[in-house]
Amino acid sequence: GIMAWQVETSALDASVALGGSGDEPYEALIPGGKEGEFYDEMCDYFYLAQLRAQGEDSTEEREIKGVVPIDMVADMMRALGYYPSNFEIRDLTHEVKRKRKDSVSLSDLVRLYVNHKPVQEVSLEDLHHVFVALGAEPVTGSLKWESLRLMLLRIGEPLADQELVKCMQSLIDDDMPNGRDDFSATSFAEQILGFEGADGEGEDASMSRVEEGGLDASGFSDGY
Repeated sequence: GIMAWQVETSALDASVALGGSGDEPYEALIPGGKEGEFYDEMCDYFYLAQLRAQGEDSTEEREIKGVVPIDMVADMMRALGYYPSNFEIRDLTHEVKRKRKDSVSLSDLVRLYVNHKPVQEVSLEDLHHVFVALGAEPVTGSLKWESLRLMLLRIGEPLADQELVKCMQSLIDDDMPNGRDDFSATSFAEQILGFEGADGEGEDASMSRVEEGGLDASGFSDGY
């Protein structure tokens, strides 16, 4: 004989209804929700990206279309505190291109951020593991800047020398570190990356980059 299951979907239907429709489920997953400060920051960076796309020094009449070019998505993510690798940037752009789009709206940005940002923030313990993997001195946990610089230029997703210089200039106001300078995971997080919480209690302290006046806008770059 033929057996068939009957599924009671009322509980699932109710859960879906409570989640909202359209962008509501995504907005609810942003810190503070749509009425929060973080969402306001997202809007600010999105509008800034529109201005940059048209040229900040342009004297022509502004035409606000509510979208920004796809190649600005990575910079907006960085400005919001998510620093995707080149591989992750390709995933982001391919996701948009699969929908036959060459630009993103604010709604698209919210969905991409929620779907791609890591659930857990980078912790000091994560950074310690990275330094160990890179060959930090076993006792002090330190690396010479020259060694770290060469690895950034040659390993993984390598940076060009000029790219590294520009990145460092956006991170620190002082001169480039001396080749003989030592960095531990903690000192690198505090002095170079500018993470708050790097000196928090325990190695599980999460870290987030902050600047005076809100989120760090240095994610917006020229060319990378």
